[in-house]
Amino acid sequence: MRPWGWAVFGFWDARLNLESNVGTQLEHHRADDKRFAYKGVKLTGAVTKSWENGLRTSFGLNVGKRDFEDNYILRSFPRADDFWGVSASLFSPKFEFKGIAPRLSCSYTRNRSNIEFFIYNVSECRIALTRNF
Repeated sequence: MRPWGWAVFGFWDARLNLESNVGTQLEHHRADDKRFAYKGVKLTGAVTKSWENGLRTSFGLNVGKRDFEDNYILRSFPRADDFWGVSASLFSPKFEFKGIAPRLSCSYTRNRSNIEFFIYNVSECRIALTRNF
């Protein structure tokens, strides 16, 4: 089943060219093996700024938890995760070539679990080529 959620609020300030939104996502992941099925909740927030030179910057934050349904392998309790993450991105139409412009995005995620194998930190950066139609 796909996760679903709703936005709590968002606003746009024309003077500052600032966009903000906050939301929540409820998750229900089904799996054939109940040890990997879970219910979770995630809170998200983001701020995007459009600058006069066309540059767009954004910063995001998310925090959440997942509670798994059945006891984990060789354990007498189900897995439970808590996580949080931050993200940032840059986009500028000045680097556009034939309608395609790059976007740089970086993120950091920290996951904590009562099962040692699922305790991790992930940092990643991506360059995506985008085109508006």
